Amino acid sequence: MVFPMFRSLKAQLIISLTLIIFLFVGQQYVSYQSQNLLVIGLASNQKIAEGVIQVKVLEKDVLNLQRNVLIYKETQSSSVLKRLNDIMISVNNKLDMTTTLIKKNQIGSNQEVTIASMRNHLKDYRENFDSVVLLINKKRDLFNEKIIIRLSHMKKISSEVSGDISLKQFDSPTYKNNRKLDALTSELQLAAYQYFLLPSAENMTHFQETSENLESVAISLNIVELNANLSELSADFRLLTQVTRNYNYLVNVVMSGTANEFLYLAKSLSEVVLQHLNSSNSELNTIVDEAIFRGSIMFILGIFLTSVITLYVLIRLIFPIQKVTRVFDILASNKELHEQLDVNRSDEIGQLMKSATIFQQKNQQTNTLLIESQQLNQQLAFSQQKAEKATQTKSMFLANMSHEIRTPMNGVVGMLSLLSNTALNDEQREYISLVNSSSESLLTLINSILDYSKIESGKLEIENIHFNLTDVINEVIIMMGALAENKSLMLKIKSIHLSQKTVIGDPTRLKQILINLISNAIKFTEKGCIELEVRLGEISKEKLNFSCKVSDSGIGLSDEQQENIFSPFSQADNSTTRKYGGTGLGLTIVKQLCELMGGDIKITSIINKGSCFSFNLIYRKPEHDFAETSDKSKEIQEINLSFKKILLVEDNRINQIVATKILTKLNLKADVAVNGIKAIEKLNLASYDLILMDCQMPEMDGYETTKAIRKGNAGVEHQNITIIAMTANAMKGDKEKCLNAGMDDYLTKPIAINTLHQKLTTWM
Repeated sequence: MVFPMFRSLKAQLIISLTLIIFLFVGQQYVSYQSQNLLVIGLASNQKIAEGVIQVKVLEKDVLNLQRNVLIYKETQSSSVLKRLNDIMISVNNKLDMTTTLIKKNQIGSNQEVTIASMRNHLKDYRENFDSVVLLINKKRDLFNEKIIIRLSHMKKISSEVSGDISLKQFDSPTYKNNRKLDALTSELQLAAYQYFLLPSAENMTHFQETSENLESVAISLNIVELNANLSELSADFRLLTQVTRNYNYLVNVVMSGTANEFLYLAKSLSEVVLQHLNSSNSELNTIVDEAIFRGSIMFILGIFLTSVITLYVLIRLIFPIQKVTRVFDILASNKELHEQLDVNRSDEIGQLMKSATIFQQKNQQTNTLLIESQQLNQQLAFSQQKAEKATQTKSMFLANMSHEIRTPMNGVVGMLSLLSNTALNDEQREYISLVNSSSESLLTLINSILDYSKIESGKLEIENIHFNLTDVINEVIIMMGALAENKSLMLKIKSIHLSQKTVIGDPTRLKQILINLISNAIKFTEKGCIELEVRLGEISKEKLNFSCKVSDSGIGLSDEQQENIFSPFSQADNSTTRKYGGTGLGLTIVKQLCELMGGDIKITSIINKGSCFSFNLIYRKPEHDFAETSDKSKEIQEINLSFKKILLVEDNRINQIVATKILTKLNLKADVAVNGIKAIEKLNLASYDLILMDCQMPEMDGYETTKAIRKGNAGVEHQNITIIAMTANAMKGDKEKCLNAGMDDYLTKPIAINTLHQKLTTWM
């Protein structure tokens, strides 16, 4: 009987995995125990092996000690003496370490007695060596303080005797003995030094023979003092030879025997430690063999159990799942199901097979929904096309509206400019000033709408040119100062901190932001002052941060008003619009310009106390701090252009009058052509120096006319004539369109007399 809980595949898999896990844990436990024993054994063997090496090093150190003793006996070098001390200290330390190793690993029996004997031998070796040092020092002192002094005194006596003038009879026996006495004295000195440096039997015999010969000559010459010194020298030399024999005996016999005893004990100790190491290796091999056997048993058991569980999983799980997978593949491909499913199984596979039939029904519903979804996607694509078409229509509408509004505005502004230069009384001048102010407001409104449209469509371009920040700020202050003065307000710069004057960016858009913020501050402030605070600092080696604050003491804004102040076409409230006017686009354009130039703008305000607009822009840092500055307020110098002949191509009657009147003011005369066809006819009949070309005209527009002129349709002499576009098309790309058509320059309507004069001066 099978328990109900074991009918579940989940329970069966859990039991199978539990068995495998227990087997794995058991295998790991056995492996861990074997590994632990192996690690302990290896560590112990490593220490014992180090002990063997250490004892071998002890043997080497003793041999090195003996070699350095012999070197010291010959050279008496202080460096060798220091090296001997270091070796003895090292040997003592190694004996300590060996003692610790033997105690810890319980190596051999009575090995501590052996090490104690080695210490005693080392101690005897040290004491004998100290005796050798004392004897060598005694030998040196005896030679330097007695023998050398006696030899020097004897040499002096022999020199005085051989140098006596009264005795210089070259043929006499006395003279010859004197000379022999001097030579023997020198030879005796040399023999003494030879024995001191190399104390051999041959050198000792040589000294004794020379001393005997010198003594016989001294007796024959009856030199009493020399004989006495020679007798004392012989006694000192015998003492010197005795000292030499003593320390040679200590080194060659006593200390050598002690070293040999030490080496014998060290070799015995090494053999005991090595024997213990071999025994330990044998035990370790036994542990490894047992671990391999247990591991093999666990491995075979694991393979068997894993094979049984794998076979069970294949029969009870994998094969049924493959069958169910085929069923779902058939259903997914919308084919008819012929597979016989075992829906009577009580486990999860049976439930999955039962679900296959439900899946077939859901699949049919899904196909229905898919068809409906495709229909919706088609409708969405159609709606998107309509939205894109609406956007294109909007852009075209704005472009046409810009052209259509600027065309009559050109007439209004031009006529007002011409009228203001005629004889007028004060009342008429006031009326013209009011009309001119209204036209400028209308033009500002048009420009704001166009700027907003360009920003919204992503077509507004930001320049990157070198310019002087100080020039731009001063120009705005001068321009806005007059407006503030008209309201009896004070416009002042609170502070200005510039790390440098020249930056790379768009000066026109900076001027637009400043003018917009300052004009707003003047508009909404009845009394008090407007303050400007400017700062420029470095962000990195390539970037600069320009920050500015415009503060006023005006009407202020509430928190709710501040939240919507940068939204398009919004004012603080309707009363503000009625009282102060405006489209509500200015601050929206300012915010978007700040963001386009890598910055942002914020506002802090208190009702009836004033507002503070703070913004920042990111500029590029130029290699050098320089900028071309120009005085914008400087009047254009009059230049005589009367000898130049101009063709004006313009279809609008009012704009024709405005343009011809402005040219008349500049002492220029122009012929007029109402479209491109008439312009080509006039060019073929007469010679002209420059063409002012409108773009939108009936029959043949300015673009086609320019292309025809460049092809030579107006005569070869006019093929390279200067053509300046004078158009109401002011959208993005209009200037490039004119230049690509072959025109040389570009002016937007309405046309100011100074602007036109500057263009003519440039090209004529």
